[in-house]
Amino acid sequence: MGVTLDTNLSFQTHATETATKANKIVYLLSKLKKYMNVEDSLKTYEILIRSILEYCSAIYMYLDATQKVTEIIEKVQNKTIMIIVSATK
Repeated sequence: MGVTLDTNLSFQTHATETATKANKIVYLLSKLKKYMNVEDSLKTYEILIRSILEYCSAIYMYLDATQKVTEIIEKVQNKTIMIIVSATK
């Protein structure tokens, strides 16, 4: 784990790499959702996915709170919520 900066000291590269890493776990969660209840899905999100998304978030959200960086992270969160909610059907 670490923070990735580009030549402009932007956190967009870091956010993209973080989202890629988190999306791999989101994919696994989507495959396992039929075996999990909502509580288990939420715990999986909190422990495995949110921890990745929040790593150094205070720094890059404070220093480079661009719309693009926020959108990258929120897209993963929204995708995960949709998977968890659909697990209740």
